[in-house]
Amino acid sequence: MSRILKLPSLKNASEDDKIGQRVILPTLDNVTGTLRYLGPIDSKQGTWAGIELDDVTLGKNDGSVQGKKYFKCAPNSGIFIASNKITFISPPSPPVAITPSVSTKRPTKKSTLKKVASQSKIAPLRKSTPPIPTTKRSIQPPAVKRLTQTPSSSLRTNQTPSPSNSSLKTSQTPSYKTSQTPSFKTSSTPSLSQTSSFKTSQTPSYKTSQTPSQQPKRLTRTPSSETATPIETPPPPSPSPAAAAAAAAAAAAEQKEQEEEQKRINEEKQLLYDMLEKVQRERDSLLREMKNKETAWERLLSSKESLRLQVEDNEVQCKRLLHELETIKLEKQRLEEDVKEREASIAKNVRDDERQVQDKRRIERLEALVSDLQQQLEQQQALQVQREREYAGTVEQMRKEVSSTEAMTASLEKECEDMRRTGIEAVRAVELSMTELKEQHARELREKEAHIEHLGLVVADLKHKQSTLFDDDELGIEEKLKEMNNAYQGDQRHRLEEQLELTMTELDSERHRIKALLHDIEQLKLELTQSRQHALSIEQKFQNLQTDFEKELEDKRRLVEESDHAFEAQTRAEEEYEQMKLSKMTLEKQHGELLEAHRQLEQEHNKLMDEMLALESQEAAHLENGGDVVLQEKCKRLEAENKSQRDSLSVKDEQIRKLTKDVNQLEALVENKVFGDSELEEQLELEKKKVIALERELNQIKYNMMTTPKELDKYGHNSSRLYCENCDEYDDHNTQDCPNQDETF
Repeated sequence: MSRILKLPSLKNASEDDKIGQRVILPTLDNVTGTLRYLGPIDSKQGTWAGIELDDVTLGKNDGSVQGKKYFKCAPNSGIFIASNKITFISPPSPPVAITPSVSTKRPTKKSTLKKVASQSKIAPLRKSTPPIPTTKRSIQPPAVKRLTQTPSSSLRTNQTPSPSNSSLKTSQTPSYKTSQTPSFKTSSTPSLSQTSSFKTSQTPSYKTSQTPSQQPKRLTRTPSSETATPIETPPPPSPSPAAAAAAAAAAAAEQKEQEEEQKRINEEKQLLYDMLEKVQRERDSLLREMKNKETAWERLLSSKESLRLQVEDNEVQCKRLLHELETIKLEKQRLEEDVKEREASIAKNVRDDERQVQDKRRIERLEALVSDLQQQLEQQQALQVQREREYAGTVEQMRKEVSSTEAMTASLEKECEDMRRTGIEAVRAVELSMTELKEQHARELREKEAHIEHLGLVVADLKHKQSTLFDDDELGIEEKLKEMNNAYQGDQRHRLEEQLELTMTELDSERHRIKALLHDIEQLKLELTQSRQHALSIEQKFQNLQTDFEKELEDKRRLVEESDHAFEAQTRAEEEYEQMKLSKMTLEKQHGELLEAHRQLEQEHNKLMDEMLALESQEAAHLENGGDVVLQEKCKRLEAENKSQRDSLSVKDEQIRKLTKDVNQLEALVENKVFGDSELEEQLELEKKKVIALERELNQIKYNMMTTPKELDKYGHNSSRLYCENCDEYDDHNTQDCPNQDETF
């Protein structure tokens, strides 16, 4: 059973040395590529490896992530994967070729009868011929010498252990991933020189395409020898400590297997020697009978041809059985390779288990993060509800204040209208009083003029009388009259001027008061316009805030839905993980069954070897009793068993392929889920930042609303009604469309 040599770890090597090495990706169906980048990646945690794949259709990018270039490669031929999910392909050390050429040949019964006539001639020659040693480092098995009196004792005394084990062990160097399948081949054909030679071939089959050659060697007059000719190979490069330890373990296991194999071969040789002793005893008894009886010679000559034909038939059957044995060995080798592949898949499953443990930890961490995010989301929702309530209360309070401001503005407009009407009435009253004063003044002037005319007439009359009566008093009277007229007119004029000045002063004060009222009205109009604009801006901000809050609530709902989808995907992943566990258990069970089948095949192989040895020992009995039928039945039974085992192995291989495909798909799903979770985390961070910005803006608006002074609005304010400040009219046109806007008011 060969062992799989683990590749040496390259963690202590620098990153510059790793760039450019060949790597294999076990999680992506053992895809191969070249390492181009090893290090961190923006927005991703951990160490990542950038690989340029050999297959252009299996890549995902051109060496760039989010617009940043990490290495150059063809489009859709680059991929980024965690550094712990790649395996470096170290260059294989040159294996040592093992070409043992071990051959033995033991005597057969074909030439037994030929030796009878020439026994006396060959015996002295055989006794006088010493054993000739072969080349150096040869393996000399015990030579089988025929003695006339005690053949068994001579055979047992000559069966001394040879240094074949040591020479084979020293010439064999263990290579990685190799398997040895010894093939044992025997024949029973003694030569004319009555020397026995044994033929055994040891054919180790290597998985690294090393097929040692078989060089059987036959010697006629000398004892046979087993020669192991090692091929000199250049020394392998010095492996790393881990590789040296693994090689030493593999060498120890291989040496142990070789010892067991050599022990089994020695046992088989011992059995063959015993059978050879039995054949030689039978042959000696026949020779003794032929010496005593002349008739035995004719019987032997008559049975010679029949025995030769039977021996040829048996040789054909043996060749066929050996061919079937070779096919069984090839099948065994294929099964061993399948077992090695399954062991490799089991090792890959172990790595997948470690990665699944990491994925499970990552999933637990994501679950904790999602639970924290849900708690934060609930807190944010509760806080949002509370803020909406406070904001609703604030808006209601603002509406009440606006309504009270509108009422106050309406009352002020009424008072202003009353004051304007009062001013108009006062102006009219002043104008009426001025008209009355003017009329009274004109009337008084007319009266004065009439009185002056009357006085003139009186003066004329008096002048006439004076002229007639006394001229002396006329001048005095005229002077007195002039003085009286001047005094009266001066007093009257002075009184009228004072009244006119008082009237003009009152008129000027009324005019100033009217101007002040008009100025106050203009100020109130400006304040009303500003309050309207402020109210419109507040309503616009309120609508914007309401829209932002609706968007935020929609985003929160979307996040909740995405988290629900993530939980569902996590549940599905956990279910798939459980299914993978069950499939792994079934694979382990199938692996155990395969190992058991392999053991059964080895037992069957050993049984076949035993049966072949038994067939060789019982060959003479089966020749007379129809042993061919029994061999054919056994061969048919073995073929049926081999076919059933092949069918079962093909079914198991198909199941293993399906399970491997499912595992790869699950790995791809888990990887996509990990990247999706990272993207969701980034989106969640962005949403948090948006929420914080909206909260700041809301607090700023609240602060501005709290610090904004209360402004008065005009009577009948309504954003939907038209108002003109120039004309002071409603529901007709606004100030911008006023036809009198060029006039001065």
